[in-house]
Amino acid sequence: MGLDAETSPDNPHIVSPAIADDNTVLETYLSPLPGCRRRMIRPTANGARPVLFNTVQRRPLGVSYNQSLAASKCQIIEKLIEPHEHDLIDLFFTHFNPCFPLFEESSFRKIYTHSRHKISPALLSNLYANALIYWECSPRLQGTRPPDGRFIWVLACEALHSEIFLAPGTSTVLGIILNVCGRPSTSVFGNGGLMGMAVSLSHALGLNRDPSGWDISPAEKAFRVRIWWCSLAYGTPLQIHRSQYDVPLPSYLPEQNPSSASSIFTSLVSLTEVLGTSLEHVYSVNPVSSSPPPPQSLISLLKDWETALPPGLQPIILENTKLHNPGAANLRLAHLALKLLHCRIQLNLHTTPSSQTEQYAEAHSAAESIVRFVQRLHETPFPGFWIPMNAYALTSATTFLLRSALHGSAVSLQLARQMVSTPTCLETGHITVGPTDGLIFISNIFPTKLQWLLTPLGGSAAYASILKSLNRPRIAASDPARIVERAFPASQDVEIKEVVPRFLEGGAFVRFSSSRQDSQEPTNEEVREKPIEEAVQAHLEQHPIRPWFNPFRTATVHTVRGHPWIEDLYRIPSQRLRVDFLPVQGDTLGTVTVETLYSLFRRYGKLRNIEVVQPDPKSAPRCAHVEFSRAQPAVVAKSCLHGFTLPGSNGNSTTLKISYARKIKLAAIRDWVFSHPRIVIPLLAALVAAITVTVFDPIRRFFIEMKIKATLQAEENTIVRWVSRQFDEANRRYNVFFGGRREGRPDPRGLAAIWADREGDIGQLRAWLSDTPETFIVVHGPRGSGKREMVLDRALQGRRYKLTIDCKPIQEARGDAAKIARAAAQVGYWPVFSWMNSLSSLVDLASQGVIGAKAGFSETLDAQLSNVWASTATALRAVALEGRRKTDRDAHLSDDEYLEAHAEARPVVVIDNFLHPGSETGVVDEKIAEWTAGLVTANIAHVIFLTADVSFAKPLGRALPNAVFKTIALGDCSLDVGRRFVLSHLADTDAPGEGELEGSGLGSCIEELGGRVTDLEFMAHRIEAGESPRAAVNRIITQSASEIQKLFLLNDSNSRPWTPAQAWYLIRALSQSKTHTLRYTQVLLSDLFSSANGEATLRALEQAELITITTKNGCPETIRPGRPVYRAVFRQLMANESLRGRMELSILGVLTARENARIAECEEELGVLGALPKQPWELGGRVKWLLGRVYEAQRKIEGFEREGGVLKKLLGV
Repeated sequence: MGLDAETSPDNPHIVSPAIADDNTVLETYLSPLPGCRRRMIRPTANGARPVLFNTVQRRPLGVSYNQSLAASKCQIIEKLIEPHEHDLIDLFFTHFNPCFPLFEESSFRKIYTHSRHKISPALLSNLYANALIYWECSPRLQGTRPPDGRFIWVLACEALHSEIFLAPGTSTVLGIILNVCGRPSTSVFGNGGLMGMAVSLSHALGLNRDPSGWDISPAEKAFRVRIWWCSLAYGTPLQIHRSQYDVPLPSYLPEQNPSSASSIFTSLVSLTEVLGTSLEHVYSVNPVSSSPPPPQSLISLLKDWETALPPGLQPIILENTKLHNPGAANLRLAHLALKLLHCRIQLNLHTTPSSQTEQYAEAHSAAESIVRFVQRLHETPFPGFWIPMNAYALTSATTFLLRSALHGSAVSLQLARQMVSTPTCLETGHITVGPTDGLIFISNIFPTKLQWLLTPLGGSAAYASILKSLNRPRIAASDPARIVERAFPASQDVEIKEVVPRFLEGGAFVRFSSSRQDSQEPTNEEVREKPIEEAVQAHLEQHPIRPWFNPFRTATVHTVRGHPWIEDLYRIPSQRLRVDFLPVQGDTLGTVTVETLYSLFRRYGKLRNIEVVQPDPKSAPRCAHVEFSRAQPAVVAKSCLHGFTLPGSNGNSTTLKISYARKIKLAAIRDWVFSHPRIVIPLLAALVAAITVTVFDPIRRFFIEMKIKATLQAEENTIVRWVSRQFDEANRRYNVFFGGRREGRPDPRGLAAIWADREGDIGQLRAWLSDTPETFIVVHGPRGSGKREMVLDRALQGRRYKLTIDCKPIQEARGDAAKIARAAAQVGYWPVFSWMNSLSSLVDLASQGVIGAKAGFSETLDAQLSNVWASTATALRAVALEGRRKTDRDAHLSDDEYLEAHAEARPVVVIDNFLHPGSETGVVDEKIAEWTAGLVTANIAHVIFLTADVSFAKPLGRALPNAVFKTIALGDCSLDVGRRFVLSHLADTDAPGEGELEGSGLGSCIEELGGRVTDLEFMAHRIEAGESPRAAVNRIITQSASEIQKLFLLNDSNSRPWTPAQAWYLIRALSQSKTHTLRYTQVLLSDLFSSANGEATLRALEQAELITITTKNGCPETIRPGRPVYRAVFRQLMANESLRGRMELSILGVLTARENARIAECEEELGVLGALPKQPWELGGRVKWLLGRVYEAQRKIEGFEREGGVLKKLLGV
């Protein structure tokens, strides 16, 4: 009968004693059936009836031991707790099984390791759930996240209930005991029902019978005894009668420690028998049928139990000590609960119970003992073993105290409140020290200089949890209780009752009691604690605790001579202490001298000064200042001497109250700083500005110069470029030799053919760069016309110093901080603290609330961009003057005169994507224009603007109003240049040859595309990919048509300055024109553009590249498609009957609305004229003119409706 027998399909079941004799007689006449098994065990007691077992089927038909619901629940639990299953088994046999010995550890571990599948899954599930209670007690599991205990308890309960109804057995009784002994106990009815089931199963399995004389193994006998008494010890004697079991009490071996867990369990079992007898009085409702013993005998039973206790357990019960032993606190609470039950039984025998009776006083004393017991519990017993049913003793004591309070007992009400919420020493401010307790202070186990880390970590509680997870008490990196346990020697029989950590002071108070102290007469507190202090100090000298934060200093121990004040105020420990003198009685103080204070404080460390403050020479001193050489001795002195009573003559004793004193100089400076914000904040702003100018500005100018000289750019570095050229040449020769494709050409885009057509523009640009820069150089043209390549790769080729600023990423950045960061990256401005913008705004907001004005920390985007450009201008000037020597002929010239005379020495600043479309504000463009105007007027640099916006003259004119810009307009290249561009781009590729391309219509395709470089390059790529020229052109036309429909025709957004009708009018007119041009004035005079903003609409459409406006002598003259390919695109759009019908209807709708508005205006004026009392003859002409306009507008509307009707019929078809 063991754990390994639970897989058997049969289970032994006891035969009723009423028919056991029948079986004894009949078995001599009947032969057993094949396969029939029975077991007869005859006890050796005096004439006891035999115990007969029969085997019965354990499980229902079709259910195997590994296919039950309990097995699946156990598998889920093991998945949740893995890989900590063995750790939980260790915790169970460390904390639970010694106090409640259900299993023999070696046998269980053997079966668990080799044949786990044979153990009942319900039993294993409840064992795992029970062991989870002690998760934090394991050094290996501390700091790891435990699984959800409540969910695991639910799974364990489901597994147990499944086994009860499907396959009950001995393991079921064990599982029930583990279940009801687990915390938390949340189901009162469930626990009672389970215990009833356990008792019933125990009777069915014969566990209530004495197995000492049975012919079974000793291990099985001990196993049956343990199971019975473990189930009975839970506390349900209502279902167990004394006459229904004869199992003897378990006993511990003589060689075991009398205070061990086994002896405590034996005492708990014997106390259960007393409880069973007592409960017969409580639940007896029929005095005729039941005859419980008299109540007086209950008291004698309990006294006999106390007398029979082993000597090692008597301090637990009688003196309330040694509660740190496993199971001791639970036994003590059970004993107190039974005493209160006896008092209640005695009290209930009186018909008129009164608070004045002796029985009432005894009951009140028993309840008060439970309260005192709970209050004196320290941290160690709480994670230990407890029977959950004992929790009802707390509520029983509380309800009785409330009952006493109703009779007028104020003490009872106070005790009840303390029972509900017992205040801690941090709440009361003091540590409660009993008559047999001692108090010492262990210092230098927590870092006092690193306390600023506590707040971001979550306070002292989070810091304590971190230390607990580390579990290194040797270096003071563990739970405070573990550190204190290491500090105390094992030879001292000391019980640590309470550990009060003081993280801000780097130590901990330890309240303890010693059996050696208890055996002696407590004559003097300091005399009692002196041997303990010496023993701990000697132990620390042999086994020092070297803290991790300061391994050169070890932990020290000191006796607490006063009454320390436990507080959590924000008071920083210092080396200077203030000692206040308070009289013990009356107002007369004793005389406290410097010598007396020296003798008290010197033992804790080196003193620097002692100053007694005596405001009146005739009166006694009221306080003193004691200064140590270091802060740590001052902390120890305050902790040990606060509240110390100094005896004086004539009974005038003095109590010392100690606090930390601030240093006067530092405190005065800090107080002045915080009390004068109107002075400090501006000074701080000036200091920050000075540091920025002194430290960061030179660094930023250095990096800008590196950017201008291209020192840090790989593509501009001389060595890197030479290496790159060598690799390109080697690659070219390799590919030519093996007949492959030539890679790494110096002109990968094939723009050489275009540069030949633009040599005049390139030469003109170089000539302007050689002259004195009096104005801006502007290169404008549509996107894809090669502006950037012509300037940077051709005109500025070989130029040493140049700086390129791309406005596009700056304008597209979201937020001021991003704009500043990208602008700084364009010029090499580093370091840049763009995130400081938001922080500075918050500081300014706070200072405005404090001093009523902004501190000036934050700057606007305008100001910060000005700082970036100003530093860049300084760096450009330094680079321009870098080549100047004192031996030059013009060394006598000033820097400005030198720059004016040497135009070739000035660097070139290229502003790309100026007036980039899509920018929300023009701050960046305006600041760049202003900054570059300063560069030009100061002869610092040449400035070249690259823009696709034809309205560049307005912002640049505001920055440089009295200058004429030097402009180069780049248009589309000629057809011959475009043809050479495509052919040069396709050279050395797998594309067809020139003749084959010409045969495929390359010339007509180029003529249709025009000279736009981007379109020609796209066509070349498609031809290279294998498409024919016509297919590539058709792809471009189709894609462009889709873009135009999306952007101009089918997007009726109010945010755009044009309407789809206006865009379609231009598309229709340009496609119908033979020259693909329109007169500018003709479009302005049309019905759709004749309004006041018609010219602005045309400029917006030009900006969006739908059209191009050509000028003559500075005045707009003609309108052409925005790209040459748009001519074919417009024809394709016009060929789309559905689209054309829709857009024509849209135009008719706009024109009809316009004529209706005219009619409304005329009718309104006619109404005003008709309302006059008389009609002067002078108004006749006006009325006739108005009527003519109404007639003309109505005639147009009728015409529009006729056209619209025709279009609707066409669309309907």
